[in-house]
Amino acid sequence: MPNYAIHPIYDVSKYIWNQIKSNDILMENDYIADGFDQPLIPIVPAQQIPEFNNLLPGQTYLIYDYEEMPGQENWWISNQLMTYTIVSPNYDTITKIMALLKDLFRRHDESAKDLNSYSDISGYYDFHYISIDSSVSPQHFASEGGFMMGEVKLYVSYARHLDSNGRYQ
Repeated sequence: MPNYAIHPIYDVSKYIWNQIKSNDILMENDYIADGFDQPLIPIVPAQQIPEFNNLLPGQTYLIYDYEEMPGQENWWISNQLMTYTIVSPNYDTITKIMALLKDLFRRHDESAKDLNSYSDISGYYDFHYISIDSSVSPQHFASEGGFMMGEVKLYVSYARHLDSNGRYQ
């Protein structure tokens, strides 16, 4: 029976978090909330922003969203526009994460190859290429002591593993 609870943005987000930690931009230990044994992953869907802010106020985090692009004649290939919004009180942190994302995902099929070889992804997808669709520099503070936001949009082409009838495995 197919697993409909998985999504390619989960794999991309795991890879991004690994790269952010590996490049010492954010420290995993800064994301252990009171009463938790394990660190939280600061890459969340928009619906979880209030919870994240309550548990770890003042910390940098990323919000993700995605848009499914129209299908093409190669129906087994899917294309999505994945949006990552970096939220932080620190301008430099936002620009570092934006530069990292650009470096990771500007190489089209080579970027997909790196993601496919990352060991902590679900194994349900083969990523064909990833590119930077657009990025928006950090916006000004909304209020004194508030957060700034920068945005990076990734264009992602992938195929999910299928059964002999062309349905999801």
